[in-house]
Amino acid sequence: MKDELVQKVTTLHDALKELDKVWSKMDWSIVPETVSEQYPFHQELGKIADGVNSWLDTIKKS
Repeated sequence: MKDELVQKVTTLHDALKELDKVWSKMDWSIVPETVSEQYPFHQELGKIADGVNSWLDTIKKS
């Protein structure tokens, strides 16, 4: 069970990092301001990925 959880959290972390790389290449100036204000999570992907990585380390140590 722990191995499966580690695998799934690792996959989540990798996907967030990849999404962050792709989204960082997007020209957010062409996105309507209301959309950018309502969905600012694209700015937080790096922080989310770091949090998932910290969670993964905790799981591995437990």
